[in-house]
Amino acid sequence: MTAIHHNTPDLFALSEIRGPVLRPADDGYVDEVTGFNLAALHTPDVVVGATGADDIVTALRWASATGTPVAVQATGHGANFPIDHGLLISTARMTDVRTDPD
Repeated sequence: MTAIHHNTPDLFALSEIRGPVLRPADDGYVDEVTGFNLAALHTPDVVVGATGADDIVTALRWASATGTPVAVQATGHGANFPIDHGLLISTARMTDVRTDPD
């Protein structure tokens, strides 16, 4: 596992996220970053387990404000380029689709 970079910004702004916000030493981190493609192992500084669009918006605003690189993983298919720092947003919890007919 990659150590947290010393310049990893404070995560207080991510406290509004409903899903888990994990760093490498946290329980659940390995499960959150591991997808189906075991040949591409991610080791981001922070992983957000998004539960909806609001979590993604908050995470992206934080990343933009702090200059943190971002990658997104749904289930791990297609994750051919692992990240070794930055923010990984996991969308695996987002399993519902809603449409507005209007």
